[in-house]
Amino acid sequence: MEMWEQKVRAVVEKAMGVDRNDVFLVVGSRSREEIARAFWRAGKRVATAYLTFMEDYGGRPLTEMPSAFKEYARLVKPTVTAYVADVQPGELPFRKAMVDLFVTELGARHAHMPGIDADVLSDMGDPEEVERTTGFVYSRVRDAREIHVSTAKGTELHVEVGKWKWVPEGAYLRSGWMNIPSGEVFTTPTNVEGVAVIDGSLGGPFQRFGRLREPVRVVIEGGEAVDMSGGPAASELWRYLSERPCGPRVGEFAIGTNTGMKRILGNLLHDEKFPGVHIAFGDPLGELTGADWGCDVHVDGVMTGTTVVVDGVRIMEGGRFVEV
Repeated sequence: MEMWEQKVRAVVEKAMGVDRNDVFLVVGSRSREEIARAFWRAGKRVATAYLTFMEDYGGRPLTEMPSAFKEYARLVKPTVTAYVADVQPGELPFRKAMVDLFVTELGARHAHMPGIDADVLSDMGDPEEVERTTGFVYSRVRDAREIHVSTAKGTELHVEVGKWKWVPEGAYLRSGWMNIPSGEVFTTPTNVEGVAVIDGSLGGPFQRFGRLREPVRVVIEGGEAVDMSGGPAASELWRYLSERPCGPRVGEFAIGTNTGMKRILGNLLHDEKFPGVHIAFGDPLGELTGADWGCDVHVDGVMTGTTVVVDGVRIMEGGRFVEV
C-alpha cells in the first residue's frame, strides 16, 4: 500500500471521524481518480460509502451547481462528505454551492480538498500537534486588535482585526466543513495596510505557477490591493482580480499552524497550512467568519519566514512559533 493511502485511511477514520453510523460520499475529479477511490475504499471499511465524479454532471469547469448533482446528493443523504479534485478556474461558485448543499441543507460534515495530490497527502503533519498549535495561536489572536507581519523579503503589514470571527481549523472535523490537510487560524480583517511579498504559492487558477520563482509584491491600502509587481504571476493575478470590484479586497488573513509540514510544495491546499501567514483576495468566507459581504473569487497568497506580532506580543519569529 502506498504511504499516502495509509494517510487516507487515517484521515477518514481519525480526522474525519467516519464510522459505521455514517453515510460517506466522495466527490472526485477524473484527474484525481486514484486518490478519490482511495478515500472511497477507506470509507467502505467503516461505513456505507459512495463515489461520484464531477465530470458525470457536465464539462469542466463546472461554474454552477448541476441539478442532477443536487438530486444525487439528496438521494444519498450523506452524513460525511469529501471533495477530492483538481482546481480549475471559475469553479468557486460550484464549490460554495456544494458546501452549502452538504453542510447547510443535508447537515453533513464536509472535508474540502481542492488541489489534493500524493505529495500533499505525504506531508500532512501529526494531528495532535496540529490541534495543539492551532489552540495556541487561537488563544493569542481571538481577542486581538492589531497584528503586524514582516519578512526578510520585504513584507510589512499592519492588520486590524476583531470585527469578524476568528476560526480555528484544527485537526478534527467535528461539524461544518474544513480543508484537509488542516491547520490554520483565520478571520476576515477589518483593515490591512502595507506591503505583502508573496513568495510561497498562490491559490485558485494560479496554482499552476507552483512554488513561486519570483515573489509577488502587493501594495495594500485601505484593505485593498492597489498595485502588484513580480513577473507573469503578478500581472495575471492583478488582471484577474481587477475584473470585479470585490477582487482586490483582502477577504482573509490567516496563520498556518501545521508544524509537521516539512516544506512548501507549491500547492496552496498544503502551503496555506505551513507555519507562516497567508492572505486571500476576494471572498471573505463569510459563512465562517460572519463577514457581511461576498465575492465570486478567492485567491490566496502564502508568505514564508514570517514574523508575527499580536498586540505587541511576538508569537512567530522567522516562520517559527516562539512558544507553543
